[in-house]
Amino acid sequence: MKKESLWKTCSVVVLLCAMTVVMNSSQTKAAEDYPSKPIEFVVGWSPGGGTDALARIVTDKINKYTEGKAKMFVTNKPGSSGVVGLNYAVKAKPDGYTLASVHGSNTYIAFLFPENTPYTMDSFETVCNITRSLYVLCVRDESPFKNCEQLMEYARKNPGSLTCASLGKTSSANVYFELLKLKEKVDIRTVPFTGAGPATTAILGGHVDMTVTNDTSIAPHIKSGKIRVLLQFDETPRYPKVPTSKERGIEVPLAPNGCGVPAGLPRDRFKILCGLFERAMHDREVLDKLESVGEIPSYLNSQEFKDFLVRGYKTVELVKDKLR
Repeated sequence: MKKESLWKTCSVVVLLCAMTVVMNSSQTKAAEDYPSKPIEFVVGWSPGGGTDALARIVTDKINKYTEGKAKMFVTNKPGSSGVVGLNYAVKAKPDGYTLASVHGSNTYIAFLFPENTPYTMDSFETVCNITRSLYVLCVRDESPFKNCEQLMEYARKNPGSLTCASLGKTSSANVYFELLKLKEKVDIRTVPFTGAGPATTAILGGHVDMTVTNDTSIAPHIKSGKIRVLLQFDETPRYPKVPTSKERGIEVPLAPNGCGVPAGLPRDRFKILCGLFERAMHDREVLDKLESVGEIPSYLNSQEFKDFLVRGYKTVELVKDKLR
């Protein structure tokens, strides 16, 4: 009786071991085969912008690393400051074949207004941050304001008399502008536009007094002298004689540009994907190309990027009521 019981126990152990070997073998094979079909990188903004450019630069390099396997390609699904693209991705099967742009503007809104956002921060996992963007406060060259202090002094004495072109209520540009107004205690009216292009046209035409925008979208006009930069919303100045928000005592979350995947992606594939992006972000050619399109390379791994977004949210919350 004891022998029969012992035999059954041994049989169960052997069977379990065999199953474990088979499962591990299958998982290993799945990891080795990944990617076996094209990977879609969904950019939540239109082609030609900074986020689109960085995605194409990084995916081009990753495709060289995975030579002989399926390629990664970029698709554009613009709308609602990146929300449309990220929402598309988080609803995809978590198999490692769909990822999307993760940006301050399409994540802070999930923190601030969960009732109006089709996903939560638990709907996706951050893969990494790739770059950060420099946003600037600027005016026309004909403007009487030669520096930020002059503009703020006038705004304090003349509340509501000045206007600023806004890129959208929850855009990074508008978040920075509201934090600036809060710190400086000024009342400047925002005029909404659908994007950086129309806002740039408005300021060049003298229809508004100023705008806050990504400097890459307005760089040609800065270089030509038609636009003057008064303030930089970053710790690393690109314009030596222009003060930074930090120097004026304004705390702002630096504008991240990264990517994420639907929650629930198997760990083996997640590690492979993270490894590919990490390798690309330590490639000198990639860094040079990112800088050439006006982006600031700023690699953060998955956990670092997630922590960064949480810290940024706490700052953005200060102006929550202004972003509705």
